[in-house]
Amino acid sequence: MFQNKLWIIRSSLCPHCNVVGNLILHGFLIGYGEDDQPGFHRGRRMYCSNRGNNKTGCGKTFSILYSDCIKHFSIRAKELWSALRNIATGVPVYKAFEGSSYRFSESFPYSLWRTFKLNCSHIRSYLDKKRGPPDCCPESCHHITTILDLEQTFPDSKCPVSTFQESNNVPFFKS
Repeated sequence: MFQNKLWIIRSSLCPHCNVVGNLILHGFLIGYGEDDQPGFHRGRRMYCSNRGNNKTGCGKTFSILYSDCIKHFSIRAKELWSALRNIATGVPVYKAFEGSSYRFSESFPYSLWRTFKLNCSHIRSYLDKKRGPPDCCPESCHHITTILDLEQTFPDSKCPVSTFQESNNVPFFKS
């Protein structure tokens, strides 16, 4: 299985120079996980090698984040999905994260909800490519409709946020 992953890495394009065959695993992205535990692996670093025989790489590095992590946030995708589902069912934003294994500040749920609302059009554009326009929803709030459409687009997934990132190869929050 690991050799399969190495083949995929070596046959991938570098995002900087678009050359195939020079990517090397360079290290781990390490951050904080549940309960503020340091040393949590969030992704990998890649290096486009420009050393050795016939290497035409650019020498730059880039990061690949695992699909169960959310870019710029310490929260995992499954916890975010659980909170979004709570909000879609009518739970207030400040109570949506209750029962989570994370310790958050009082303003964190509002910050995360604001980031979700700002990224709804980004998320919708990818959902429309996968599934087409959403079914008629009785919800008047398009943020809630986005959550429901995310669930309808990936009906067999336990965590549609993670599946969204995997299938589209883009972060859930673009900024």
